Amino acid sequence: MLGWRRRSPAVDEEADFAALLADAQALAGGDERSAALEGFDRLTRRWPDRATGWIERGRLLADLARLDEAAASLDQAVAAEPELAAAWLAQGGLRDRLGQHDEALASFEQAAALAPADPAAHGGRGRALRHLRRLPEAVVAFAQAVSLAPADPDALYELAFTLMAAERGPEARAAFECFLAAAAADHPRRPAAERVRKLLADRLEPRCDA
Repeated sequence: MLGWRRRSPAVDEEADFAALLADAQALAGGDERSAALEGFDRLTRRWPDRATGWIERGRLLADLARLDEAAASLDQAVAAEPELAAAWLAQGGLRDRLGQHDEALASFEQAAALAPADPAAHGGRGRALRHLRRLPEAVVAFAQAVSLAPADPDALYELAFTLMAAERGPEARAAFECFLAAAAADHPRRPAAERVRKLLADRLEPRCDA
């Protein structure tokens, strides 16, 4: 007769972490934000060396416009697991929102170094570079994001918008055409893209190679 095999403490810890994380995420998704924050607080107290809890807590605090606390939480995420690209990516997004564009760029560059195949890291770099008016570099970053996610309409829009800001009209119009080909009919950026496409004076025939 086979007996029950006792689960290891490590397995129990991992299961507890996953369950508490899922519960807090569900509360946040259901607009029970105070309860969700309590859940993320419990998670980070019990597992202070796990970045995921700090990331989720920071995102929720940012949604609640408690930005200083959000920044501190995301700093904790990076300190807990500096090898995790998602921690740097979240930190960079908040820094960009706070207008700390040099610091945001540093975070996004670290994310891209850790996860070079992640289009979000290159898109973050592009946004920070655009805010810093380093437009040629921003174009390169967004082009990298598009090369990694050619069907992502948001990456295409960011590239098109940045090409337009860099006064590269023919390429911008072609990129807007690619965006319109990829975007759903109800995409929130579609009306703006259609207006800009009409405004761009272009001697080249629009082309989408995506």
